[in-house]
Amino acid sequence: MINLSEKIFDILIKDYLKRARPVGSKYLHRIYLKNIPPSTIRWHLRKLTEKNLLINSKKNDGRIPT
Repeated sequence: MINLSEKIFDILIKDYLKRARPVGSKYLHRIYLKNIPPSTIRWHLRKLTEKNLLINSKKNDGRIPT
């Protein structure tokens, strides 16, 4: 069973490959994860960043895979 962090990471990778732009929590919420609040998505993005799977491109600009 896939957990939420893995699901967010999978979506982020696919969207980044498609659009070649940083992906933020509000965008993920609006397009893919409508029933998950952006704050929860941000928490998971922060955890993925701590694991060095993502980097912050700039403040409030979104994250990109490393």
